[in-house]
Amino acid sequence: MIAHTEVAGAVSAVAAPVVTLDDVRAELAAMPDRNPPLAAEPGDVAYIIYTSGSTGMPKGVLLEHRGVVNFIDSTQDLFDLTPADRVLGFASATFDVSVFETFAALLTGARLCLATEDERLSIDRLQSLMERAGITVIDLPPTVMPLLAPEKFTDLRIAFVGGEAFSGELVNRWNPGRRLFNGYGPTECTVTMIVEECPGTWDASPPIGLPMTNHVAHVLDRDLRQVPIGVPGELVIGGAGLARGYLDRDELTAEKFVADPFGTAPGGRLYRTGDLVKRLPDGRLVFLGRLDQQVKIRGLRIELGEVESALAGVAGIGPVSVQPWTDDAGDKHLVGYVTGVMEQQVPSVREHLGTLLPSYMIPSYFVVLDELPLTSSGKVDWRRLPAPDPKSAGDGSGDEPRTATERELLREVVTPLLRNDRFGVHDDFFLAGGNSLQAAQLMSAINRRFEVEIALADFFVSPTVAHLATIIDSVRAARLSDDDLLDMLENLSDEEAARMFDGLGDRS
Repeated sequence: MIAHTEVAGAVSAVAAPVVTLDDVRAELAAMPDRNPPLAAEPGDVAYIIYTSGSTGMPKGVLLEHRGVVNFIDSTQDLFDLTPADRVLGFASATFDVSVFETFAALLTGARLCLATEDERLSIDRLQSLMERAGITVIDLPPTVMPLLAPEKFTDLRIAFVGGEAFSGELVNRWNPGRRLFNGYGPTECTVTMIVEECPGTWDASPPIGLPMTNHVAHVLDRDLRQVPIGVPGELVIGGAGLARGYLDRDELTAEKFVADPFGTAPGGRLYRTGDLVKRLPDGRLVFLGRLDQQVKIRGLRIELGEVESALAGVAGIGPVSVQPWTDDAGDKHLVGYVTGVMEQQVPSVREHLGTLLPSYMIPSYFVVLDELPLTSSGKVDWRRLPAPDPKSAGDGSGDEPRTATERELLREVVTPLLRNDRFGVHDDFFLAGGNSLQAAQLMSAINRRFEVEIALADFFVSPTVAHLATIIDSVRAARLSDDDLLDMLENLSDEEAARMFDGLGDRS
């Protein structure tokens, strides 16, 4: 483990030697050759990435150097990358898409344009960065792309999209003037294994396509036998980018990574993805859904069992179930079905989950039941679980708006965004089902409507309409002349004026 002095203490518990850079800086400077000999072999582990686990224990996936090299070589050929390209570095370093962005750029000699955290979370800033930098290559999740204006990206020539299925409408907006690709790859492979180029006009979600160079894909039944064209089956993949297996999980590795009975896969192994697909007559693959408890929400893979395990650990709670639910607008959410608690205890249950799980894994809705409906075999009968009330995400305790800004922000911006007319000015945006993508949309909407730019960090401090309205009023008041300010104050109540000046003081 290599660290700077200021963070060395934070990693002292790691079961590996910790080298502090400041302590060895003089020694390194004195070395005649600062580049030590290459020690990594093709079969060595390049990185470990964790994915959700059905038992409540995340799984560490071991990816090797040979897979990374093969993947970058393949994408360089597929996208005709050159040193003149400018690749957007959008993904977090903990997400495997960053492997494509970083090394496809640097190993080609292209420029890597890293987005800051603010630019990743602000649609307006991301749009500006891409236009200003003349980005030519992107790999963005389909939840972000509808919020951008592709017609303004005159230099963009490659759009690589993946993570989850997306509409034909998105393809039609983005592919004029550039090449758009649909990419498929579970965490158990090196970023992407299957690709479909999407030219022309589309009426539906495009197929995931065909295997990349040095990869194979089969559609099999439960006994690993080929199924006919057009018949749904499990997608089983293999090739140079396949992971070694799971860290310290030999039994799980043996279950999911199996010997290739067809003799087709480089390395002789195949991975059972658990994804349901079918093959078209021309060989391309179409994604249909999942075979197990795993779901994708906003491009993030979630094991329902992991959420259920955390939920079942809440003190006093009874049997639980977590299921996906799609609202009328087509957006997918997690719903937690709980027993043994009362409605008024739901906020504390949600708060407890926040200490155990990342925000994207916390259910947007909770439904309190006397008991879970069961099948004759004793399993939860998910078909009989009631749909959540879309308005239940807000608790209705947030009070009515007190100022014109609160009223406009609540009724014209936040309520339509959350589709929840019970949301109040003091309700927590995220506890009411809002997510980080919607937060970014909210910041953009505020910028357009009020001409005030608010950093997401300011919003996270207190994610309420009341807090946002105070910031908006404070920024607008700071722009006014003394005469304009006096005119405005005459139309405010004492409470409104005091609140505005409190905001000005907080930001000074």
